Amino acid sequence: MITEAWTLDNSQEVIRDNRVQIGRSLAAQWFDRGKAQAALNLLDGLRALGGKYQNDVLKQLATAYNNIAIMWMDRKHYPEADQAFQSAGNIAYQVGDEDFYRGLRKNSSQFLTQWGQEFYQQGKGETAKVKLFEALRHDESNTVACRILSKIYFDAGDYRQAEYYLHWALQH
Repeated sequence: MITEAWTLDNSQEVIRDNRVQIGRSLAAQWFDRGKAQAALNLLDGLRALGGKYQNDVLKQLATAYNNIAIMWMDRKHYPEADQAFQSAGNIAYQVGDEDFYRGLRKNSSQFLTQWGQEFYQQGKGETAKVKLFEALRHDESNTVACRILSKIYFDAGDYRQAEYYLHWALQH
């Protein structure tokens, strides 16, 4: 019956909406079973259908990208995580739910901070600053990014900038 519903004309709202709901459920199962790319492909296809569940599909797709980004981050595959976080943010922006979007931006900020800290520990202060500034653009209350920036500037002998970022961290 599900297969038959999948092949029916999408012009009828009820059929389209049922396909979307079935697809969302199937995508969640696939994601849970480690078939992340198949889940992403299915959700991406569902977003083209539109309808009353459009924002739900977009939220699920953005959340899936966010979860994949966290997996990459945990494995220290930073470029892949960065790409997945960017996809999550771009999709979340389309939803129009400010709290949802802000939550994903905070996750991205934490990731960029971790990446910046890795660069700092490798002695690549300038590259670390780029990632940390980007982290602050996503979440200006990211005190960890401010503290690391303060250390970088302190190590470079720029005490004024070090004090500025330390003060920023204390204010937030």
